[in-house]
Amino acid sequence: MKNYEKIFLILGLIIGTLFVFIIPPFQGPDEDAHFKKAYVLGKLDVFTKTDGNITGYYLPDDMVEYIDTKYDRNHLEDRQDFKYSFKEMYLETYTPADYSKKSLYPVLGSRPYVHAIPAIGVMFGNICAKFVVRSHPSSVFLLYFARMACLISYLILGYILIKVLPKYKKSALAILLNPLSLFMGSIVNYDSYIIPCSLLVVALMLRIKYDDKCKFEFKHVIIFSILGYIMLTTKVVYFPSLLTLFLIPKDKFKFKNNKKNNKFFAASMVIGLILAMYILSKLFSLFNQVGVGSGVSLMSQQLSYIKGHPFIYVGILIKNVLSSYKIQIMRMIGTLGLLDTRMPALAVIFSLFNMIYIFVVDACTSNLDIKWKDRLVYIVCILLAVVGIYTSQYLMWTPIKYGIGGNYIDGVQGRYFIPLLLFAPLLITNKWIKNKKVLNLFEESFDINLCIIFINLLVALFTCLVRYWI
Repeated sequence: MKNYEKIFLILGLIIGTLFVFIIPPFQGPDEDAHFKKAYVLGKLDVFTKTDGNITGYYLPDDMVEYIDTKYDRNHLEDRQDFKYSFKEMYLETYTPADYSKKSLYPVLGSRPYVHAIPAIGVMFGNICAKFVVRSHPSSVFLLYFARMACLISYLILGYILIKVLPKYKKSALAILLNPLSLFMGSIVNYDSYIIPCSLLVVALMLRIKYDDKCKFEFKHVIIFSILGYIMLTTKVVYFPSLLTLFLIPKDKFKFKNNKKNNKFFAASMVIGLILAMYILSKLFSLFNQVGVGSGVSLMSQQLSYIKGHPFIYVGILIKNVLSSYKIQIMRMIGTLGLLDTRMPALAVIFSLFNMIYIFVVDACTSNLDIKWKDRLVYIVCILLAVVGIYTSQYLMWTPIKYGIGGNYIDGVQGRYFIPLLLFAPLLITNKWIKNKKVLNLFEESFDINLCIIFINLLVALFTCLVRYWI
């Protein structure tokens, strides 16, 4: 049996590192904003400052000008022919920066853990800079360290995810090595840990449910609580995946010195810990302006519209889902950069069908008995997440572009659906194919699937190389 987690580590480290350096600075979705927060946290500047009408952080003027002007996505996303100079990038990486002049900028605060990983990269970059540039490092220099920190966290969490899974390891490997997944794991953003953490909830549930040696213990309460809190405070649309905990059989729960060994007791403990952490984060936000922006008023008005016209909104939701699901599936694989760099259509189609084939093989060879009630819970988790994704964008972006009560849901991106992909092989799991020769053939064919995954990752790298440098 192949060691799928090691395969993921090797391919992920090689291709992910190339992504780190091939993608020009701040050419990932919202990477500029995430880096600014990681930078101030790396300086141990946790709390926002207020001066007059401005609430935010003190940032070096030169750094902000570099990020917001030279590499601002609003200037580059429609300039497909713009090319980056290696010489210029080299000089901007190693030339010491003058960050003596600082001003207060309206950068939204965030909970420290959200940007802790890239902040560690920034800290390490500042230490290394003492031996390389011997002065204050540039934002480009620090960005590479922040990206590597995000990639390492993605690889570690992905390794744990595949290791934990009792079945469907090939499916998890295909999801994590999906070009867009690995790209998002190689830049400074939430997805480097949200994608594997969301998948880890389902993986750990499957391990407890189907592994005879594994019992639900107190350590699992802690793990699920942490994962639940991360999803609740970062991407709440994935929080419903915790509903899968109710699929764990009663005889799987084991708590020392406690007679209430049942799933409802465990669920209560998980929910209680999540609420406790959430309340603590709310107390923290009293001293830090977290998640407050100029769009709050419009979001409130849009929410009021949904409450006042629920049936109209349901129609808008269904219409937008049905009209966009095909393009979202394609974007979920081959849309890179600032959502302006797309892989060739043939490569995307090959990657899509390869992933579907892997899901089918895992479903046929898992030898698990998945009840219809289990499938129903998986469907509910998917539906709640999809409704949450579209509704969040309807609240956030539609009123800005189309006004209150607009009929089009703007801002939905294919990458939002990646954490839901592991439900696919679970839903189609069956025991229809019992011929051992056929099943063995399925298993042996994975070498071909792995080659296709590797080739598609190379195509993704080549696409970015041509788009930005050649």
